[in-house]
Amino acid sequence: LPPVVGERTSFKYYWTLKNSLHEIKDLKIELALPQYVIWDNNFNISAGNLEYDQSNNKVIFSISRWPVGVETVDVNFSVSVIPTDSQYNKIIILSSGSSLSAIDAETNTTISKTTSVKTSKLEDGIIASYNNDGRVK
Repeated sequence: LPPVVGERTSFKYYWTLKNSLHEIKDLKIELALPQYVIWDNNFNISAGNLEYDQSNNKVIFSISRWPVGVETVDVNFSVSVIPTDSQYNKIIILSSGSSLSAIDAETNTTISKTTSVKTSKLEDGIIASYNNDGRVK
């Protein structure tokens, strides 16, 4: 870090999902990636299914049934960028945020959550932010 024009930099996403109340059905998380973000096909999941939709440059995670008793599901995957000259000295967007939808099986209500934009500044990465202002060098 920081990303450098013409050089590949990898970033890792970590999702930790927690549930201890009711069974969840039809959970789906979608994360659209900008066209310049590359799917590395390097991932780990503790449950469910992770897919990459190449035509839309989108990561899709799903669980058809999440029973009570399985309190945590962990998902992580890697993406990369190779910044261009036009991105020099700019903070680049890694994703516009993710969206989650699911159904609470007991109440039959829809659960919806979204996350914010993620950038090369790595706002969520406490250690990474010490020596990284996010601007492409």
